[in-house]
Amino acid sequence: MKAPPRLYPASRDGKSGYIDATGELVIPLRFDRAARFADGLAAVAVEESRFFIDEAAEVAFSFPPVAEYVLPFSEAKALFCLHPSHGEGFGFLDRKGRVAIPAVYLNADYFSGGLAVVMVSGNNAEGKHGLIGHGGNMIVEPAYDCILGFAEHDDLTVFRLDGKYGVMDKAGHHVIESILPGAKNVQEGIMGAQDANGKWGLLEPQRGFVVEPRFAEIVSNCHEGKIGVRNSEWMAGFIDKEGRQVTGFEYSMVHWFSEGLAPVQVGGEWSAGDHARGGKMGVIDDHGNVVIPPTYDLIGPFVGGIAEVRVGDVAGEDDGIVRRGYIDRKGRVLWEPS
Repeated sequence: MKAPPRLYPASRDGKSGYIDATGELVIPLRFDRAARFADGLAAVAVEESRFFIDEAAEVAFSFPPVAEYVLPFSEAKALFCLHPSHGEGFGFLDRKGRVAIPAVYLNADYFSGGLAVVMVSGNNAEGKHGLIGHGGNMIVEPAYDCILGFAEHDDLTVFRLDGKYGVMDKAGHHVIESILPGAKNVQEGIMGAQDANGKWGLLEPQRGFVVEPRFAEIVSNCHEGKIGVRNSEWMAGFIDKEGRQVTGFEYSMVHWFSEGLAPVQVGGEWSAGDHARGGKMGVIDDHGNVVIPPTYDLIGPFVGGIAEVRVGDVAGEDDGIVRRGYIDRKGRVLWEPS
């Protein structure tokens, strides 16, 4: 059986629907809000009614009354937050909209690699983080200041304990004790790590530093063998896992590679978050060649050959309007930002 086409939320004139990778409207613009599809389901809203639909636009289930909001599915579970009338807490729904894991956590994250990070109340004002399995059973007891969660195909993750960072496996065994001043998460078997002098390098948890700390910052984890870094002049570029320079340090910000392409930003004044105010984003290939000139205020990762683009106040600093559209790998507009 042929798989259904990948669908993407798109909006125009205040209504939302879904397009395919060619920009053709597949599900009409009849929703007031529409979220992305994940695990074959997407959350939509019509006036006050909120529900999940499948890729044929059939209603899978309505939001249960206990849920204030529900996030996209991951590994057949969707994280939800309790409606204030039912108390406070986070839990998980199954694909039929039933509560699969009760909302007993102060906070929680998506399931990934069979585990989800959850936060419970601690002995002080801050909560403690642990890991649960799909049955809601606690796999790693909540004893950590934070746990970053497992990336796809990686069996190690970073945790913070008493202000320092370490690495654990899925059973909670420490591969690296909490000795690092700073760390990014493990991705494709490698991670950014900071030394006592504040410099960043690349570390393989089982081997130690494979690229000695010399960068001002790691700005994007390893994707498709490339890592975004900043030099001492605070300019960003890409290196590979061996520390070899892939691009020049000529960008105000770089995002990660997906499908051989990476959004990069030029110009602008640096502000909080991952965006330089006033800068424009374009796209480079895995050799550093510009394939889409800097035109947009924000470009997302390529998924199925297309990427979401945004025009407007993407930094949220001026309370302005943001228009969203889609482009293909050559920069052709598939859905005009609106």
